[in-house]
Amino acid sequence: FNSGDKITATVSTTAGAKTVRIRYAGPFGEKYQALFVNGVKRASVRFPAGSAWTTVDVTGVPFNAGTNTVELRGDWGWTHLDSVEVF
Repeated sequence: FNSGDKITATVSTTAGAKTVRIRYAGPFGEKYQALFVNGVKRASVRFPAGSAWTTVDVTGVPFNAGTNTVELRGDWGWTHLDSVEVF
């Protein structure tokens, strides 16, 4: 995951504020990447440095009932991504 790269996932859920949990490793130092839901930027996510796999949670992210798209876009620097979970 490099600057300008993106990953997109489709999720089905109920309407309301959700938590987006991202599993990552950051061996290249602290980075910030953009989180979009349904095409709207919802957060600039801070990924602290560390070579071990860990998670970061973004809380209070609004979702529609039914199908939604979740996208992470590389704002700056490399981050290894493993998974994205919505709950």
